[in-house]
Amino acid sequence: MSATGVEVDVPRTASRSWWALGGLLRADLELSREIAIELELGLAAPLVERRFVTRPTLESAGQTPVVTPLASLGIVYIF
Repeated sequence: MSATGVEVDVPRTASRSWWALGGLLRADLELSREIAIELELGLAAPLVERRFVTRPTLESAGQTPVVTPLASLGIVYIF
């Protein structure tokens, strides 16, 4: 997360680990002997909540999401 803008006097970047627990569902469809399509869907929930605040007012600038959706679509070539 990085903060920049008119009201941010000193722009900084914050990096934090984001440990989560979740699950994935995976499906594939073979189009031929060499080509397939894979679809992955899932959800992840953080194990540790993180909040980012600005000083001196300690206003909230962001926080970890409650649940994060995950999705991917891929084309596979089998050789």
